[in-house]
Amino acid sequence: MTSTERGDMIFPMKNLFVTATRQGEGKTLISLAIMMSLVRKQRKVSYFKPVGRVSSANNQNGPKIDNDVALLKEVCRLTDDPAHIGPLTISGGFPIEWVTKTGRDEVLSKISRAYQEVSKDKDFVVVEGTGNAATGAAFGLSNASLAKQFNCKVLLVSSGGVGQPIDEILLNKSYFERAGVELVGVIINKVFPHEIDPINSFMKRVLETVNIKMFGVIPYSLDLARPTMRDVMRELHGECLAGEGYLGNRIGKVLLGTGSTRGMLQSFDGNVTLVVTGDREEIVHSALITAFVTRKKGFTLAGVIVAGKIKPSEDAMVPLKKTNLPVVWVEPDCYSVASAIHAMNAKLTPGDAAKLKLAEETVSQNIDIGGIIDALAKGEKA
Repeated sequence: MTSTERGDMIFPMKNLFVTATRQGEGKTLISLAIMMSLVRKQRKVSYFKPVGRVSSANNQNGPKIDNDVALLKEVCRLTDDPAHIGPLTISGGFPIEWVTKTGRDEVLSKISRAYQEVSKDKDFVVVEGTGNAATGAAFGLSNASLAKQFNCKVLLVSSGGVGQPIDEILLNKSYFERAGVELVGVIINKVFPHEIDPINSFMKRVLETVNIKMFGVIPYSLDLARPTMRDVMRELHGECLAGEGYLGNRIGKVLLGTGSTRGMLQSFDGNVTLVVTGDREEIVHSALITAFVTRKKGFTLAGVIVAGKIKPSEDAMVPLKKTNLPVVWVEPDCYSVASAIHAMNAKLTPGDAAKLKLAEETVSQNIDIGGIIDALAKGEKA
């Protein structure tokens, strides 16, 4: 592997830095598909996420491991230590301690040492950034500076649309170029059907005029976009009360069980996720009868989220445990839960095999992974 020396550190030359114009654009999805393609070709490859985020309650009593690091390590069967794959994690607000010169030097040193470990004897390292080109600039850890440090070329992920994504892509390109980093190309993700033709024609032509190659257009997938019961439990630090094996169920139409029982009966329609307080047992009972006894046509239950300080009684849990429904208890109130679900970005998790398979197929069928790797391997501009 070609390399260059900086002091006593040796960094690979043929690395890919995957980042996005905004948060939640699908960086991990793209990174996973590229990693799986390389693993299948028996390439010596590793994954590296210099700065991650820990939001899960699962990490409170153990090592702080970014969820994407855990995902890629398990799915791609990486042998590297998770502490090296994801050396830094943010679990709260802005890490103000990193702003000082001493703090910045310490974290940069930690990142560099971890990178040396994961890049040993590798053909490629797929590095995943956090946010856009400038994210982290406040404490000297912008994606652009990290891509420069590790001699990466950048693959930028943007979402659907035409005008705004072009502006954001060009803005990020300018920032990377000022840092001396090459933008090898872009992928447009989450594209609605009516946007596909304009993007493949107009946007592609515009980007080509500024030497940016478009490596693919990925259609919007409702099944990938919708969070699962597991996502809700993880993000809201909840507890599974029943149906643990069905936490992969995707959230359906969110129905708040805050009205009268008679009124709720009229709302039992479509695929529903019921959000209800622990003391509204009659609403849960009514929903179960409608779904499993009278079997109302067109109505199914995807799961039950019990919201608030009150857990359901043991008696209330008996019929729930006789079904395959996932039941999750979270402390926020019903309205806060509904708002959080609406704003939630669905995350890929190792336990959701069906969603992982769909994600990989959706990406690999719509982007030119071979073209991306060829551009890096040849050291040529795509």
